[in-house]
Amino acid sequence: DVGEDAFVDALASTYQGTRDSWITRGIEEHGPHGAARADLLDSQGMEHLPEWWELAYTDDGALAGVIMAARNPSSAVIAFVGVVPEQRGRGLAQQLVRRGTDQLLASGAVEIRGDCDLDNIGMVKAFERAGYEQFARRRSYQRAIAA
Repeated sequence: DVGEDAFVDALASTYQGTRDSWITRGIEEHGPHGAARADLLDSQGMEHLPEWWELAYTDDGALAGVIMAARNPSSAVIAFVGVVPEQRGRGLAQQLVRRGTDQLLASGAVEIRGDCDLDNIGMVKAFERAGYEQFARRRSYQRAIAA
């Protein structure tokens, strides 16, 4: 029950130094907070329970990361995992993936998917360490249409 603005701020904080090309493109187009708000709106379009979306904090109360689990029309998904730069490299992404996985399993999911850029080695390792197996290679395409 922290509200949308807290999630937007948290998402934007995890975007610093991202290795995700989709997020980078959003930041270039809209700035970090604009990209975060757009991503939050997209995620709100997926089926989810409020408790599946959590902010993680350090023992001293500083933001550490974000997990957003959901269901799209074809499967349960780890929709977003983000860790603030100063907390990276400590295994938090793996813990967040497991947290989202547990939430989805408790809701009856029999298969859970997630994706990330192949160059985002930290997230690749987080998924693998949480028991996920790579089954596809993500390639994203876009074509701008002149107004």
